[in-house]
Amino acid sequence: MKRSICVLSTCLVLSLTALSPLDALAAEERGAWSEAGLGVASLVTSVFWGTAKTVCAVGGTLTAGFAYLFTGFNERPARAILQASLRGDYVITPNHLTGKQTLTFIGRDPQYEPHPYDDE
Repeated sequence: MKRSICVLSTCLVLSLTALSPLDALAAEERGAWSEAGLGVASLVTSVFWGTAKTVCAVGGTLTAGFAYLFTGFNERPARAILQASLRGDYVITPNHLTGKQTLTFIGRDPQYEPHPYDDE
């Protein structure tokens, strides 16, 4: 068990350091092996990231429920907690790894989030 955790941790660290935004090449310039590596790296990192994000979302949902009850059914604090815990990215894509897209763990109110197509 310790060995598999060590191997997975090493793969995660290597994939994150090898695929830095400074190394980001255009999709046309990357080969098939590089694209496959990005896919594998996004899958491996998504397992850990998605698990942590899901735990955060479940905890935030419970906390928001208690906040709603303890504030006398006031929606504002509960909504703020829900938006912070439920919004954000649950999966890491190759665009995240190459720096083309920002990675968000803690979400924001939709009116303050930039539109995903504004960068183009």
